Amino acid sequence: MAEKRKSLSVRRRQLARFLDGVLDTLILPHLGFEYTSRLGANTPPGMRRPFQDQERIYSYLPPEELRAERRRSQGRGLFPHSAAELTEKVRARIDQYEENLGGARIGLSFRDLHGEIPDVSIYGSRPGWAASTIKVPVMIAAFQEIDAGRLALDDGLEVDHRWTLEDYDPISLLPEGQLVSVLDLICEMIVFSDNEATNMLADYISLERINRCVEDLGTKSTMIAHLLARRDKYGGPIPRLTTRWNRDGSNLTSADDLSQLMTAIYSGKAASSKSCQRMQEILEISGGRGPIGSYLPATAIVGGKIGHIFDPKDGEDLGETAVINGDYVLTMMCNQIPHFHQRKKKYSPEERVALRELSIVLDDFHRQHSEMPFYFRTTVEPVWYHQPVSPSEVISTISKAVHDVYYGKEQRQK
Repeated sequence: MAEKRKSLSVRRRQLARFLDGVLDTLILPHLGFEYTSRLGANTPPGMRRPFQDQERIYSYLPPEELRAERRRSQGRGLFPHSAAELTEKVRARIDQYEENLGGARIGLSFRDLHGEIPDVSIYGSRPGWAASTIKVPVMIAAFQEIDAGRLALDDGLEVDHRWTLEDYDPISLLPEGQLVSVLDLICEMIVFSDNEATNMLADYISLERINRCVEDLGTKSTMIAHLLARRDKYGGPIPRLTTRWNRDGSNLTSADDLSQLMTAIYSGKAASSKSCQRMQEILEISGGRGPIGSYLPATAIVGGKIGHIFDPKDGEDLGETAVINGDYVLTMMCNQIPHFHQRKKKYSPEERVALRELSIVLDDFHRQHSEMPFYFRTTVEPVWYHQPVSPSEVISTISKAVHDVYYGKEQRQK
């Protein structure tokens, strides 16, 4: 018993040191004492701001030589597993995870950009709410407009705040009348998922033209039917496009369609070769932050876009589409996740002691850093391996399985 107490005490000290390190190295350097609120005029040094010039997007990326080296170090499997084996491994997990998520609808689409493995689609044709993944079609349409000469990267669009969804988005924080370049708007839309930047571009290009653009690229159930706002700044309703298959005018897509669009971008077919290269670079700025990349090796280069939306009536939707190392496309959509609570588990005495010790550490940490302008939630809830209970965990777990099968990890270990 004494050894158990000693072990728990050591773990408590280790966790406390870890939390202190997170606070000192990742959080406090980005907070200024003049901080008042997220919407205040005195924003802390780490606050996201719109891109100031064209070169700034490239400062987020490693040099091309490093990107190439990362791709080489990842290593492509010499003997990739078959599509049948990949489908078998993943379908069993998806069926189980749909049950874990209370009956959610999960769709997956896989494309090998080298053509060595046939396409894999597991419920991939089912349409669902697109959330912020609809910004990929807007980006493609914008670059097609640039290629056609109807728009230029350095053209300035005027901020008028007519269509604002979240007033803390970087573009929404700017004063009315300020000009923002098209390149900055595209970067804000993809990298920071800025909704007003999306609306400015989509309104300028037109929803009809964006939809024709993605239809021409081979999508079957993708449609941007409305701008990303609840009402305009005058309180008027948001116009919606409707069709025979989209009667309520929702922004819809499917895993197969998103994979089709990402394949077009990375194969140079979505726009000109130069525009496709720019789109790849923008997607790779923040691609590793989503669930698809979270369980992959640190050397993996992920170019993608995540989308998340929550509705009190219809539940939660989370989706992401990404290209891994320029080798394959993986898109996953978790739609109509109902509101449910994880079943309570009866913890063993050892588990109860461990949970209590962790709670004590977090409570002590708060008391020692009471001057912080924020706090950590201290609820401790165990998550059992191979039983993910959130859509992000589901996507991350399946992404890791696909990655290991694709790169032949199991074969190399034999």
